Amino acid sequence: MLRRTGWAWVAVRVVGLLGALTALYVAVGFGFALGGSGWWAAAGLLGVVTPVGAALASMAMAERRWPVLPVLLAGVALLVVCPEVAHARLRDHGARVTVTVVESSCEPGRAKCAPHYRVRRPDGSELPRPLSPPGGARHAPGDRVEVVEDPGGVLAPRRVSDLTDDAGERHVLRWSAGALVLLVVAAGLTGEPRRRRLVADGPRGW
Repeated sequence: MLRRTGWAWVAVRVVGLLGALTALYVAVGFGFALGGSGWWAAAGLLGVVTPVGAALASMAMAERRWPVLPVLLAGVALLVVCPEVAHARLRDHGARVTVTVVESSCEPGRAKCAPHYRVRRPDGSELPRPLSPPGGARHAPGDRVEVVEDPGGVLAPRRVSDLTDDAGERHVLRWSAGALVLLVVAAGLTGEPRRRRLVADGPRGW
């Protein structure tokens, strides 16, 4: 049986936290890419909780407060660019097609109109998800727009002009993810000696 103060428990904690954070950040990135205020609200809420949870969990593993600020900063930086995961899926696996705007509508319950467009392929079939350009870009019925669609129909289509390959975002994604991994591992490693002392001698001050 694994001991709570053993190095095996350190590995379990670190791997478990990193696995949970990976799943959460991927969920946030795809949530922003799905389109619609409901998905954006859910992704935004999850995006606030995730870096805060990462910081608190790292603090608990380290038995010190030092991980809170660096983990929070790395987590927020990763949060800003995590939609790049979904955008990369569209860039790498999406199908480029010129669609025709059929109908426009506004997101219900919002004071400012966030337009959504039903669009149709050249063969007359309609895309399963509406087009929601960033910044509320306007299109009229009959306009032809070049988009990239997800073959699986999961992600909302995006205009080709909005789906640029941003090398800066990819660098931030790599560096922030790498920093977060190193900080979590460091928190697990530095916390184990203190945890053993606490078990042997009782709690001490922070």
